[in-house]
Amino acid sequence: SLSPFLKLEMTYPEDVDGVKILNGFVDYAINNQRAQIGADLKVIINNRLRELEEKIDAARSGYKSDKEGKIATLVESDTLERAKLKDELQALRLQLKTERESRIAQLSEAISIARSLGITRPTTPSAMSDAAKGSSQVMRTEITSQSIPLYFMGTQALEAERAALLKRTSDDFTDKRISTIGKKLQLLEVNRQVEQLGKRSNEDLFLKNIEPLRAEVVRLGNLNTDMSKLGIVSIDRKAQTPISPIKPKKALIVGLGLIFGCLLGIGIATGRFLIARRREAL
Repeated sequence: SLSPFLKLEMTYPEDVDGVKILNGFVDYAINNQRAQIGADLKVIINNRLRELEEKIDAARSGYKSDKEGKIATLVESDTLERAKLKDELQALRLQLKTERESRIAQLSEAISIARSLGITRPTTPSAMSDAAKGSSQVMRTEITSQSIPLYFMGTQALEAERAALLKRTSDDFTDKRISTIGKKLQLLEVNRQVEQLGKRSNEDLFLKNIEPLRAEVVRLGNLNTDMSKLGIVSIDRKAQTPISPIKPKKALIVGLGLIFGCLLGIGIATGRFLIARRREAL
């Protein structure tokens, strides 16, 4: 099983700086791992920043579509309202013109009746009756629920009214609704809301629910990715120059030399002793 601890040992010749090599290898491994961690962290941060930018771009695109839709709706509504008002204005003017022509026809008819009756000035049926009978000291009060025929106005008043109607070039002033329609049409010429929507220079200020995204972008942009001081390992003790070399072991060599020398001497002595005894026996 893997252990969280790792021990490194190195055997090297006397003319090689093994301590430097071993410590350099450890530093290289640590720095390489730090660089890898830093590179991985940058990749993660860049991926997150790209994701946040895509979300902000999507919010911009959604806002732009909503704004264009709102502008189109407002323009369509204004166009429809303007068309309705123009149709109403045209119909109202036609109605007023028809009423004026009808009034002229009524005046012409009343003028002919007044001329045939010899009525030149405004009068009433009672006054005409009194004039036909002669003067009278009786004061009469005339009460009737019916309107007096138009020809009792007399030819002078009727002809004056007809002449004025014939000279009239426009009937707009005779109906307040026409001025109201004109006012509404004037207001519909420019939609201030559409104008303000089109004048927005920094549309990012009007994006909704992106403040957390912007805050995270700033935070990630200011994040420190320098891993040079990251403590990923704990070094208990660096490699040091040994007090004495492990090879060769002089005491062992001397001891083994003495032992092998003694054994060799004993072997030689024993051999010579055996050879001498064989010779004596012969």
